[in-house]
Amino acid sequence: MNFKNTINRFTGVKRGQVLVEFALIIPIFILVFLCIVQTAMIFNAQYTANYASFCGARAAIVHAKIPDKPDVYANLAARFVLNAGSLNPLKQIALVKGEYMLFEYRVTVTILVRNYIPGYNLIVPVFPVKGSTRLPIE
Repeated sequence: MNFKNTINRFTGVKRGQVLVEFALIIPIFILVFLCIVQTAMIFNAQYTANYASFCGARAAIVHAKIPDKPDVYANLAARFVLNAGSLNPLKQIALVKGEYMLFEYRVTVTILVRNYIPGYNLIVPVFPVKGSTRLPIE
């Protein structure tokens, strides 16, 4: 047995095996990566919705004594937060809802996050993410 036959025995038999393994594994890696990105987008939308609802509720409470409707101030403040530096175009069409409760004012912001996971986006095209804040009227 010579040296060339030994090398061919270990390298020549496995031609194309790495390509087949790569072709089988890369879709799984891409799917896991897209799931991680989708989770990050949902957490970002949750944080933005909570902060926008807080700013909207605060603006409504500050302007509650003005005869205008506090809904307008809540909506303007929440829209300012939603439009500031947003890469998600669906944040601009988010639903902002303000309402009086007994001694407090509540603002709810709903942001639609587009689903980027292949296959699953046919079943669930968007994820609605809600943030709500209640502040007392003094």
